Amino acid sequence: MCLLATVLHAEGRTSAIAGEVRDESGASIPRSSIAIRNLDTGNLRSTQSDESGRYRIAFLELGRYEVTFEAAGFTPQSVSPVELTLDREVVVNPAMKVAGNTSVLQVSAKVHSMDTSAAALSSLVGQEQISELPLNGRDYLQLATLQPGVLVARAQGRNANTGFGIQLSISGSRPVQNSYRLDGISISDHTSSTPGSINGLNLGVDAIREFVVLNGTYGAQYGRAAGGVINAATRSGGNEFHGTLYHFLRNDNFDARNFFDGAAPQEFRRNQSGASAGGPIAKNRLFFFANAEALWQARGSTTINTTISERTRAGILKDRTVTVDPAIARLLSLFPRANGQDFGETGLFIFANQTTGNERFLSTRVDWLASSSDSLFLRYNLDSGNRNSQTPFALGQQLNNTRTQSAVLESQHVFSAHIMNAARLGFSRSVTNFNVTHASDPAVDDPSLIFVPGARSIGLVNVPGLTQFPGGSEALDAELDAFSSFQAYDDFTVSSGRHILNIGAFVERTRFNQDSRSSQNGELTFASLADFLTNRPQRLRAQLPGSSTVRGFRQWIAGGYLQDAWRITPRFRIDLGLRYEWTSVPTEVNGRMSNLDDLTSPQMRTSGPLFDNPSRRNFAPRAGIAWNLPGRPGTVLRSGYGIYSDLVLSQYLLITGVRNPPFYLRGDANAVSPGDFPSGLYQRLVNSPSIDLRAERIPRSFTQPYVQQWNVNLQQPLGRAGHLELAYVGSHGLHLSALIEDANLAVPQILPDGRLYFAAGGKRQNPAFGMIRNRTFDGQSFYQAGQLNFTGQWRRGLTLQSAYTFSKSIDDDSVTFAHNESSNSIGIPVNNPRFNRALSNFDVRHSFVTNTQWLAPTKSSGWGRLISAWRIGGVVSVASGLPFSATLGYDAARTLTGRPDRLGGQRPDLKPGASNNPVTHDPLRWIDPSAFQRPVPGYLGNLGRNTIIGPGLFQADLFLGRVFHPPWTGDRVKVDFRAEAYNATNHTNFDLPDPSRMQVFSSTSTPEDVGRITSAGPSREIQFGIKVVF
Repeated sequence: MCLLATVLHAEGRTSAIAGEVRDESGASIPRSSIAIRNLDTGNLRSTQSDESGRYRIAFLELGRYEVTFEAAGFTPQSVSPVELTLDREVVVNPAMKVAGNTSVLQVSAKVHSMDTSAAALSSLVGQEQISELPLNGRDYLQLATLQPGVLVARAQGRNANTGFGIQLSISGSRPVQNSYRLDGISISDHTSSTPGSINGLNLGVDAIREFVVLNGTYGAQYGRAAGGVINAATRSGGNEFHGTLYHFLRNDNFDARNFFDGAAPQEFRRNQSGASAGGPIAKNRLFFFANAEALWQARGSTTINTTISERTRAGILKDRTVTVDPAIARLLSLFPRANGQDFGETGLFIFANQTTGNERFLSTRVDWLASSSDSLFLRYNLDSGNRNSQTPFALGQQLNNTRTQSAVLESQHVFSAHIMNAARLGFSRSVTNFNVTHASDPAVDDPSLIFVPGARSIGLVNVPGLTQFPGGSEALDAELDAFSSFQAYDDFTVSSGRHILNIGAFVERTRFNQDSRSSQNGELTFASLADFLTNRPQRLRAQLPGSSTVRGFRQWIAGGYLQDAWRITPRFRIDLGLRYEWTSVPTEVNGRMSNLDDLTSPQMRTSGPLFDNPSRRNFAPRAGIAWNLPGRPGTVLRSGYGIYSDLVLSQYLLITGVRNPPFYLRGDANAVSPGDFPSGLYQRLVNSPSIDLRAERIPRSFTQPYVQQWNVNLQQPLGRAGHLELAYVGSHGLHLSALIEDANLAVPQILPDGRLYFAAGGKRQNPAFGMIRNRTFDGQSFYQAGQLNFTGQWRRGLTLQSAYTFSKSIDDDSVTFAHNESSNSIGIPVNNPRFNRALSNFDVRHSFVTNTQWLAPTKSSGWGRLISAWRIGGVVSVASGLPFSATLGYDAARTLTGRPDRLGGQRPDLKPGASNNPVTHDPLRWIDPSAFQRPVPGYLGNLGRNTIIGPGLFQADLFLGRVFHPPWTGDRVKVDFRAEAYNATNHTNFDLPDPSRMQVFSSTSTPEDVGRITSAGPSREIQFGIKVVF
C-alpha cells in the first residue's frame, strides 16, 4: 500500500484522492470499484478505475476518509483513516491480494505530506499546529511565519491605509501584493494588505480547520496576487456532536518589565473567552458548526516624546537668547514639561500610553449533502472591535473601530467520476472609523490658538528636534472607509487519461466609500527652534473653502484560467497554465476624480477615465515540472515559473482618488511673515496670488505591473528522521509602483560626472502647482533566496519543523500608499526611482524559525507520573535586523521640494573613510552621526538608501499543557489547562529609531537625540488558559 500527498491544482478549498490499482505483482487492475466514505459525515462517493488501473475522485471535503477497493478475483481492501488536507490530494495505490478467506482486508495507513506536483511552493499549517502552538491574541495568521520565505515586515505601519493585520512579506513581496482567501473567496480589504481587526487580530482560530501558504509559482487558478497566497478553510460539523468552552487570561502581575518601563511593568489586562459547537441537524445530510469569541483588554505602553526644555521655554538656546513671542508662549504651555533626560534645548517626556480595546467575533457554517453528487455549504463571519489610545504628549484620545463581515455560498455537483463543477458566491465587507481625536484637556482646544477658521482646535505644529505637536480635537488625519466586495466563481474539472484539466472564471464588483479627512485644522511648520520661539513660521498647509473629502469608488475585476496537469510518465509531470485578469478603471459615483496627465500640465483633467486601462492584455502563463528521481523513492525535483499581475486596485486610490483639485483644495502658504501665528496665517494662504495647490498624479498611460517568479527545489525523505526540502527562489518585479513625494522640483543641471546640481534661484517645473506627488510605474524589485524546511515526527510524541531563509531583497521603492507607511521608508528625492535602488524596507538577510511539540508518555507509577501526559512545545524565531536610512531635515540640494524632511528623501554625505552602516549597538544612540556630513549646497547627498541595519530579533514563545478527564464523564469530556510564555527569555527586541530621530541634520544643527531608540517589542508575558472539550 502506497499513500502519498501531493499538491492539488484544481480546487483551492477541497481535496481529492487518486492513484492506481494494481495486484501484488504490479500489474494494473482495470475497471475495479473504488468507494470513498467520509468518516465524519457518512457521505459516500464511488468511481471505477480506467483501463490502466488509474482513478481519481475530486471535490472532496476536508476530513477523514475510508477508501475501499473491490475487483473480481481479489480480496476487497479497505484503507482508513485517510486524512484529506487543504489544497492537496492523497495518492492511494493499493496492492490487491488474490481472493482468499478474508472478506475485507483492513489496512491502516498514515498519509505523509510530500509535494510531488509541479511548480508551486506551498506549506500546510494543520489543525494540530493551529490548536497547540502559542498564539499571541489567538490570531491564526501568525503561524504563516513558520514557513520558509514568510517574514514579518516589522517596520510596516498598521493603520487604515496599510491594514491592521500582521504585515507579511512572502518571498520578497510587498505586504500589499499578497492574497488572503477564506473558503475560496477573497477577504482582502481596500488596502489589499493583511486583513485584521482594529486590534490587529484575526479571531476565530477555533473555526479554522487549516490553511496553506503558497510561497510562489502557484497555479493559474490563483490570482489577485503578485506575491504569496494564504488560503484557509473553516471547520464543518459532522455526525457526532462536539464543542468547546474556553477562557484565556493575561495579567501584568505575571509579566516582566519592558526595557523602557519604569520600576514595574505597565498595566496589562486581557480576557479572551469563547465557545464552539458542531454536529448534525439531520444525520448524514445536514450539519452545523458555530464559533463565538470575545476579547477585552487594557494595556499601557511606555511612550517617549521629545519636548521643550525649561531653558528653551525661557528663550535660552545654546548659541543665543531670544524673546519668546506671546502667542507662542500660550502654545508652549500645552507642551508637557520634560520628566526624562534633559538634552539642553529639548528633553524627554515619558508617559504610560493607556490603550483599551474589545472585540466580538462570530462564525457560523451549515453543510448540506443533498446526494452523493450534490453538496452545498453556507458560511458567515462577523467581527466588530474598537481600540482607544492617547495622542503624543498625552494631549488627547484617539478613537478607532472596525467591523468586518464575510459570507460564502458554494454548490458542488459531480456529473460523473471524471467531470465535476463547483460554483461559489462570496461577499466581504469592512468598515473602518480610524483616528477620531478628542482633546483630553479643554485648554488644548483654546479658540485663541486656532489658525484655520471653522476648525475645532489648533492644528499640527512641526518643529525640528521635537515630536510633532498633535493639535487638539479632530486635528489628526482621520478615515471613515467602507469597502464591499461581491464575488462569483465557477471551477470546472475534467480528468481524462493522464490529464487533469481545470477551467474556471470569476467576477468581482467592489464598492469603496471613503471620507479621508486631512489637514482639516491645518499644519504649521517652523524651520528651527529659534524661529518657533520668535513666531517666524516657514509654511502653513491647510484645506481651502470648497474642499470635499468624500468619495465613492466602483471597480470591476474579472478573468479566467486554464490549467492542465499532465502526467507524462509515472515519474514525470508537467503543469501548464494560463490566467487572464482584467480590471476596470475605477470610477467615482459623483464624478469627483481628476488627474494631472503630465507633470507640467497647467490644470487638472476632470473628464474621461482616471487613466488608460493597462490590464486588457493581462495574460499570465505559468508552468512547472516535477520529476521523481529514479532509484530514490520519494526524492522529487521540482521547478516552476510564472507571471503574476500586480493589479491596480483600491490601494492606489487611498490618496490619488481623493486629494486632487478642483474637488479637494489643499494649499501651502510659504510667504508667511513673523508674528502670523495664529490669526494671520490662513489669510496669507487664501489671499496669496499664487497658492501652492497640492496635486496627486498617476500616469495617463502605463504598463501593467507584474512579477516574474521562479524556483527550483528538491524534496528528500530522510526515513524515520523526517523530511527535508531545499529550494532556490527568485522573483523580478517590473513596472511596479514608485512614489516621488514631490516631483515639482527645480530643473537641475547634469554635470559631466553624472551628478545633479540645483542652482540657487531655481523655479519649479510646474508653476501652477505646489507639491505634486508623482506615482510612476517604472520601479523594479529583485529577490533571491535559499530556503530550507525540515519536518520530523517521531514515535515518542515529538514533532519538529524548522525553516531557514537566506535572502536578499532589492527594490527602487517599497511602498504603495505613502512613504510614512513604514518607519524605515524615505522618499525619492528626484524624478527617477532608480536613484533609491537599495535594500527593500522588508529585507531580512537571515531568518530562522522552529516549532516543536512533545507529548510526554503516560506513566502510572514512579517519578514518571510528574510529567505524565504533559504537552510541551513552542516557537523560536531568530532574524536579522531591518535596513533604514539617515536623512536630512531640510532642502540641502535646493530642489524646492515641498517635503524638506525624510519624506522628501534627501540624505547626507558620507564622510571619507566612514562606514555607511555606523552602528554603535547602543539603543540610546544606535548610529554614530559623526560618520555623516552636510552635502554641498545644491547637491544631493551621496549616502545610499537603507544602508544602516537595525536591531535583530530573538523571540521564544513556549507553552505547557495537560489534559484531564473528569472521572464522572468517562472519555466524553476533557479539560485542557495551558500556560503560555511569550518572549519567555525576556529578550529586548528593539524597534528602529523613530524616523524624525534619523534626520541627522536640520538647517542649523544636529538634533540632540539623533539615532535614539525609544520603543521595543513586548517583554515576557504570561497567559493562562482553560478549554473544555466535549
